[in-house]
Amino acid sequence: MPIKIGILSRNQREYKQRLLAELSQQPTEISSNIFASSNPKDFVNSDIDVLLANPNLAAEVVNSLSNLKWIQSTWAGVNSLIFQDKKITN
Repeated sequence: MPIKIGILSRNQREYKQRLLAELSQQPTEISSNIFASSNPKDFVNSDIDVLLANPNLAAEVVNSLSNLKWIQSTWAGVNSLIFQDKKITN
């Protein structure tokens, strides 16, 4: 099953271009499963598996992402995510 990636950032276009450029070098189906936006409302109840995001934006939606397996922050300050209720379970 292909991984669904979300990019939630003010710089989402740049991140998506860079990711697609890197993925073009790899045999993968991921490139067709990348959703990018700068608006957190676009991600509410999304079925993405991986989220690359500005932490302050991710904090607005992380608890509604039931399939989420991984969050990758676009910057070092992740305090807004630390106190979220989301728990990863196997």
